[in-house]
Amino acid sequence: MASIANGYWRNRRLRSRRNHEPHAQGGWLIGIGIVGALLAALFGVMDLLAIPRGTPAFRTAVVSACWVSSA
Repeated sequence: MASIANGYWRNRRLRSRRNHEPHAQGGWLIGIGIVGALLAALFGVMDLLAIPRGTPAFRTAVVSACWVSSA
């Protein structure tokens, strides 16, 4: 998602004759990245809740989620 937005901004900057502010473009890319991360987290939680509790798969998923979220 962010790579598509980055390509769009680069293409727009190359075709435009005006000097676009690079920090404004970076802000948009950071915002798109945050939205993408939140969507990925939402689907990850939905997957986690679909696993039956008390199973080895659930324990593995919880440990994995803790490791990923602590990074």
